[in-house]
Amino acid sequence: MTNVNITNFNIINKLEYQRYSRQIILPQIGMEGQIKLKHAKILCVGSGALGSAALIYLSSVGIGTLGIVDYDLVEISNLHRQIIHQEKYINKYKTYSAKKTLQRNNSNTNIDIYKKKLNYNNVLQIIYKYDVIIDGSDNFDTKYMLNDACLFMNKTLIYGAIFQFQGQIGVFNYRGGQNYRSVYPIKPLDYEVPSCSDAGVISVIPGIIGIMQASEAIKIILGLKEILNKKILNIDIMSFNIQLISINHNINLNNKNFFQNYSNFSKKLQKNTNNLSKIYKVPTIKNTTLERIIKLIPNNILVVDVRTPSEYIITRIKASILIPLQKFYNNNTLEWLKSYRKNRAIVVYCKSNNRSVKAIQIMRSSNIYAIQLKDGISS
Repeated sequence: MTNVNITNFNIINKLEYQRYSRQIILPQIGMEGQIKLKHAKILCVGSGALGSAALIYLSSVGIGTLGIVDYDLVEISNLHRQIIHQEKYINKYKTYSAKKTLQRNNSNTNIDIYKKKLNYNNVLQIIYKYDVIIDGSDNFDTKYMLNDACLFMNKTLIYGAIFQFQGQIGVFNYRGGQNYRSVYPIKPLDYEVPSCSDAGVISVIPGIIGIMQASEAIKIILGLKEILNKKILNIDIMSFNIQLISINHNINLNNKNFFQNYSNFSKKLQKNTNNLSKIYKVPTIKNTTLERIIKLIPNNILVVDVRTPSEYIITRIKASILIPLQKFYNNNTLEWLKSYRKNRAIVVYCKSNNRSVKAIQIMRSSNIYAIQLKDGISS
């Protein structure tokens, strides 16, 4: 997930090597893997029951930067399951409490805190800098909004949920895989699923699920193959029943509820997407400059249109080729771009900016760097 150019093993200092030596000797990690972990950025939405366990273990393994989103205060009823908090932090913000605990456990970890409620106005600005997003939320509004934002920004989401003696975990939007809304297209009403405060929860189940969320995040950062992708894992510690359910990737993609609800989300985000290029710090080129380059050195530039075929037929830049955005989730497309880009600059465009930014982000994850045509074909 995180691409690191390993040129100097001194990136890991002596104390860090001693600290992480027992995992560095694992063939799946090694020095290169430890450097990947150090450069990784992981966001945890919620520092409650799930977030507590996930954050502690992510910090202990050597994740370089952890982000925490939470606006709640620590209450005494939290302490039996939210192990990152202590009695002395009751009535303090959970972000403050969590940061103190993590810094005390591992001073090498950078902690970003967002003492605010996640909403349509801030979700893109918060999640954009992170490699992996962990869902430690306890309500469906946040879960669906977070899923849609991750889908919109091409971020991998590690989902978790708990209920009494049961827990559930899944990895969504991993390399173009299934997402939460396509599995559960209809959001339940609040009264249909009771919360922990209403139904209760045993303290160990969020610990189990939270640790598993951390484990999946670590595996993704390391680039390991055995990811809980296109699967949902259910655990019941009362009966010790464990189910691994495979998800048919196409099972709900044609469900009208998915597209209608995701479309509604996209409309709510629309007012915040005009600055997407600035959020992602995507390099841009003006149309007039591109035209001059095409005339002067046509063989040294590759212009890619990421719109749909129907849009491409109506109007396009004459020298461009069509690669619809959806095809960027295919490794064959990325491999072709890698081989074709030699001695060529890649310029990407769409109708405005949004799809081209997504395409550039996907390419970046494979070390393919591109420039965006400012304001798209409408410019």
